[in-house]
Amino acid sequence: MPTTIITEDTIVSSGAAHFFSSISHPQTLWLTPGTILAQDGNIGAGSASTIFGASHIDNPSLLIQGEVFNANATAINVRGDGSEVSIGATGTVWAAQDGVFLGETSSGNRVINEGSITGRYGSAIDGESGSGEVINSGSIWAGTHGVAFHGGESTVLNYGTIWSDDHGVVLGGVENRVTNSGRIESGEEAVRFESDRNSLVNEGTLSGAGLAAVYLDGRFSEVSNSGNIFGDFAAVWGMGGRIGLVNSGSIEGSGRAVRLEGGYNAVSNSGVLSGGSGGVELRDGNSVLHNTGQITGGTATTSSMNAAVVLQSDGNTLGNDGEIVQESSHSSGVGVAMGHGIGNRLVNTGTIVSTNGTALQLAGDDSRVINHGDISGGGTIGRAIHVLFNPAFGPGGDTGAYIRNTGTVETENFWAITYEASIGKM
Repeated sequence: MPTTIITEDTIVSSGAAHFFSSISHPQTLWLTPGTILAQDGNIGAGSASTIFGASHIDNPSLLIQGEVFNANATAINVRGDGSEVSIGATGTVWAAQDGVFLGETSSGNRVINEGSITGRYGSAIDGESGSGEVINSGSIWAGTHGVAFHGGESTVLNYGTIWSDDHGVVLGGVENRVTNSGRIESGEEAVRFESDRNSLVNEGTLSGAGLAAVYLDGRFSEVSNSGNIFGDFAAVWGMGGRIGLVNSGSIEGSGRAVRLEGGYNAVSNSGVLSGGSGGVELRDGNSVLHNTGQITGGTATTSSMNAAVVLQSDGNTLGNDGEIVQESSHSSGVGVAMGHGIGNRLVNTGTIVSTNGTALQLAGDDSRVINHGDISGGGTIGRAIHVLFNPAFGPGGDTGAYIRNTGTVETENFWAITYEASIGKM
């Protein structure tokens, strides 16, 4: 039978309320409007939890419609596998440390929040090295992590608000999934994946004030955005390679909108990618960018080597059917920069523009450009196409660039196409 606590007043505990510690089978705790309050604790001067479940009890269930409060430690500590914690619309969980702690290695846990969960100096929901699922349509606020699981195969579905000083959602292990149609905002990354094969679907707003709004530290992850993503250094930053990004919304970064490293990445954009120094940077080669939307860069800086699109190393392919614009006030601003490498390809049926510099810069060996659209350089010394070639670089050393034009290649005040032998790097 479920254990039901019905209170319109306050239950004050000087330590932990061990509601599950002596129960050997699945049990439900139902807290109707009222308060369970732990003030000082009795284990290590304030280290006890307000609600505590022993680790040997699986499938415990809590339904909170009132208030659970702990001024010194964790509010809810449920350690068994298959735990379910439900915070109703009138429920509030507030703790100085973790709002809800789900055990060091437990799995199959679920938190459903329609009310509010706060971990003032800790995490709002902390799954440690375990795995679980969070469904949030209320508010989650934390001093460190809004939601954290490090065991892999975890899911976060957010329809409400998640806010943290550190990370909004941080997931370790493989095959995690985040779906957001609400708002996740943080002082560092809004969403951080720390391993391989993760998935993010954003239909709401993600905002991060640290390195990125979305940080992907592994390989084979996928990001789909039809909402808004705002970041600082980069809005979306991937490190491991083999990352797929599909954008039909808006991704904006103070530095880059998108920066993907590790090679073998793929970006498809039908929305807006906008960065202070550039829209997209794909590093380490063998990557593909297809644009039918708008990619812009350079509006927030005058530093050298700004480019709306940067493709580095070998074997990159850019297909542009949309608009790529570099708006830097610095004369070195470039629309598309293909860095030193072999066999980079560009097919343009759209527009590539630099308002105060070179529209397309090619560096390396065996670059191929087919233009059926418009490539336009601006400013005093802006070229439409500038080829930087090192004769000592690459096999053959003399293949340079192949350019086929059936569209428009033009500049305001300088030569349309220039060729320069160089031994430097872009």
